[in-house]
Amino acid sequence: METICYYEREGIVSKPARAQNNRRLYSASGVGRLRFLKKCHDLDLPLSDAKTDNDGRHLSLASGLKLRVRDLDKSRQTKVCGTVTDSSS
Repeated sequence: METICYYEREGIVSKPARAQNNRRLYSASGVGRLRFLKKCHDLDLPLSDAKTDNDGRHLSLASGLKLRVRDLDKSRQTKVCGTVTDSSS
């Protein structure tokens, strides 16, 4: 529940309507968005990747994964290049 409140404060998800008992009433798209964020979290995708793309649209899980793989590849290349440089000295 704390995480959902954080997402609302950060504007990652819209604040849903409330029932008379003050429970949140999510639309189908709102539930889908929360499920997407959970999957991103489970895959260790940075929250910034889960927010929006350059056009302000929400990223798809596939797009987020592509960004994550790209970042991991860059990180791996940096580590390999540093290791090769250290070895050749």
